[in-house]
Amino acid sequence: MSLQVKEIRHSSSFSIENLDEIDQYICELYDIKEHYLVGRVKSNKNSQSTAKIFFIEDLVNPFTGQNIGQLIGGGRKKPNAICRQTRLEDVNLQENQLVLFQFKIENLSDSNLSKGNILAADKNSVIPIDDNYDLLRELQITVADLKVPGILNTDNPNEIAFWFFNDFYKDAIKEKVKQEVGKIRQEIVKLDNRKQFWRDEETRIRDLEGKVQNELNVLNRKRHELDQDRENLIKLNEKLKQIGLSVLEEREEILEECTKQSLEIPDNEEELVKGIQRQIAAAGLHYELQTILRLYTTLKTNQFIILSGPSGTGKTSLIAAFAECISAQYKIIPVQPSWMDRQDLLGFYNPMRKQYVPSVFIDTLIAAKKQPEKLFIICLDELNLAQIEYYLADLLSVRELKKPTLELYSRYEYDQAMEEVNWYIQKVINDIDETMDRWIEDHLGINTMEQFAFMQRYQNLKRYPFSFELPENVRLIGTMNVDGTVRPLSPKVIDRSFILELLKQDSKVDIPEELGCYPLPAQHFMVELDNGNPDADLTKRFTEFNKRLISFHANYNNRVENHLGLYGAAAQPFNLTNGQLDDELFVMKLLPRIHYLMEEDSSTANFVNWIRDEFGEKSLSYKKVSQMHSASHKSGVFTYWS
Repeated sequence: MSLQVKEIRHSSSFSIENLDEIDQYICELYDIKEHYLVGRVKSNKNSQSTAKIFFIEDLVNPFTGQNIGQLIGGGRKKPNAICRQTRLEDVNLQENQLVLFQFKIENLSDSNLSKGNILAADKNSVIPIDDNYDLLRELQITVADLKVPGILNTDNPNEIAFWFFNDFYKDAIKEKVKQEVGKIRQEIVKLDNRKQFWRDEETRIRDLEGKVQNELNVLNRKRHELDQDRENLIKLNEKLKQIGLSVLEEREEILEECTKQSLEIPDNEEELVKGIQRQIAAAGLHYELQTILRLYTTLKTNQFIILSGPSGTGKTSLIAAFAECISAQYKIIPVQPSWMDRQDLLGFYNPMRKQYVPSVFIDTLIAAKKQPEKLFIICLDELNLAQIEYYLADLLSVRELKKPTLELYSRYEYDQAMEEVNWYIQKVINDIDETMDRWIEDHLGINTMEQFAFMQRYQNLKRYPFSFELPENVRLIGTMNVDGTVRPLSPKVIDRSFILELLKQDSKVDIPEELGCYPLPAQHFMVELDNGNPDADLTKRFTEFNKRLISFHANYNNRVENHLGLYGAAAQPFNLTNGQLDDELFVMKLLPRIHYLMEEDSSTANFVNWIRDEFGEKSLSYKKVSQMHSASHKSGVFTYWS
């Protein structure tokens, strides 16, 4: 404070500005707030005086407990506060009663300075106080708010000492300290208990580790015993077979199907196809070599394959037997006449249960995705029982993409359902940092239907996300019975398919001595075009063929041209002549496009003659187009699907 005490003391007169500075000086010096002080009331002891006044002495700052010492010079060590215009009895106060009051600076005359009477108290601000706790309540503060010096005994830091500037708050502070010491002792007890708990946990974990190790030892012994029992049972079964009995007959059939003997894969693919033909014949199914070769080659193109032909020619049987011979997984899915849209094939999302209702088809795709090294063949049996475009259009379209992906349902629905499951599980386990997979692993103690339902929903969302990328190791084949009532396939289906006609097979195939299957990986049935383009000579030849189809409104597009190139690349190991290759492609990719309403012209006859001259009378194309021409005389329609 810049104001000097001695300057104020010897000043003959004091302005309002001086009083304000002194007021600020006193409040800052003693850390007084809002001009509050505490003191004891004293009556006027001057018997000759008739002034109505009383004094407040032994002043203390209620916010610190600090005594108010000499303020500004004077002869007295302690200041007083004067309350004018009233006596103690007028305000119901008794001698030496403790009061709380607010002060202001009064006239700084030499007389007042010498007596210490420079503070004035308004009688309306004087509040009687019985004890420290009344004072704290009036000020609306607690013991913790007091600015009290430290209470640690510096001579002995392990002991508590109660010393202050005075004894004003001693009892209150002492009680507070006792409470704090009590809390500290309680915390010490808790820590000791916690320490003992972790010691017990450490002992329990060690005991548990010992038990787990003992259990592992028991399990290993049991596993060894089971292996020995299995070997003994197999030996016993072999002996029983000799007398016409078997205790493992059904199980052996399953094991034989799953662990069929692997055959050595020939280096020459032509020999491999012949080997497949013979292995299929061992199952009682005799197919011509060219039939097996065309199926083998079209599988490599990774396009949709349709086996068409009369009922009973073994279309479905061929797919199953072929898959087993090449160690592929396969699934036969019968198409139902009631199929109307993609949901019948792919399943659908149920917004009420917030779960995806899967189909056999989508489950097979999931199984294929988990085993990318193995080829999966899915057969849609009798696919023309329902309108193909209704249920298969989405699948055929996405297969054209570089990364074919099926959108099973809305991503928004997926996110909403997953958020709801996460919220519920986190609420149950009360641990938002723990992941869902960890919770499923560690907290499978499901005991309510609600928990079970949420667990089911979570597993469903994990298995069936909103979009699903088609695995590269899946091949799609459809069977189609052709009779007098069959409708032709739409151009969209034909464009995206290889049509293999399967007629009655007359050939007899020798059965091999060694039976088994060829362990062909999925990678074996993948082929790519050189530099991404079909063979130039093949493209040039079929460009000329395409001109012949214009009059029948059956000319093809770039997609078909790409399929021709893929088949040509896949057929290279078989050393087909250009005529043989062209004949196979023409009958599988171009002739199925023809569905022409006959007119009175010679275009169909000329077309038949051109096929004969181009491919020969023994060619597949000539045989098929002759059949088409013959049937057109009755139906009036020149079509592959006659």
